[in-house]
Amino acid sequence: MPFDVGGNILDNIETGLINSTSIVRRGMMLYLDAQNGNSYPGSGNIWYDLSGNGYNFTLVNSPVYGVYNRATAFQFSGSNDYATRAGGISHNVGAAGTVMVMMSSIGNGNFGGCSRLVSFNDGSSLNNDFSTYFTLASCDESRHGLWYRSSFGGIGGLYPTTSIRDANDAYRIVSYKWTQNSNAFVHVNGVQEASGGIGSAFDFNAVQRMTIAMNSNLTIENAYVRVAAVVIYDVELTNTEILQNYQFFRTRFEKYYNCGYGCQLYNYDPGCTVC
Repeated sequence: MPFDVGGNILDNIETGLINSTSIVRRGMMLYLDAQNGNSYPGSGNIWYDLSGNGYNFTLVNSPVYGVYNRATAFQFSGSNDYATRAGGISHNVGAAGTVMVMMSSIGNGNFGGCSRLVSFNDGSSLNNDFSTYFTLASCDESRHGLWYRSSFGGIGGLYPTTSIRDANDAYRIVSYKWTQNSNAFVHVNGVQEASGGIGSAFDFNAVQRMTIAMNSNLTIENAYVRVAAVVIYDVELTNTEILQNYQFFRTRFEKYYNCGYGCQLYNYDPGCTVC
């Protein structure tokens, strides 16, 4: 019998999903992908949503677009550049949701004090993403944790155990998922690393702004980070679906190299001979 990366036995259907080369579409709300020319053509300030729902983001103050460790991404400086989308949403990601980000550190640097990776709020200047809505914040600066309605019985700071900051700036596929009045989970590269209880849903009808690499109040907590893709769902994906998305994205940055010890798989470019 085949096993997943966590050592769990998989049936034939699950194996087929994990080996799939397609991204999970069930419940997809938003899909931004720097490497897909239909999402970003290589120039301009619009990062187009591939989900079909029209949640296009505006790139503010020119984050640097390029290829890093073989994968295409936007590099956010941690000062004044970010991506944002103004307006309401029609998907109830408060009741259940999944956020997946393909990301890496820059020069093994910290992400910034409580810097935001993805953030939702009511479109105001209030610092209420973490307390009333949800955000992914790096308050320990080496990884981003889930803050979900933390002032109203939600959860504050559910972090992966892995430090996402990496000496080789290797990409990580980090996923956060939840269902109201149940549990939230964090996965890194398809492996569950943390979980915690979560309270009632935030009001998705009140959301009026989404941001990447900045607090959704547009005034503080910019992130020093590379972001290659952001995918959001209005359902809690299964663990098998989390693995399927990891399988889809990992081929962009994982490759076999021979550095004198035979062909080995690397998640960064070691500068050796490609096998």
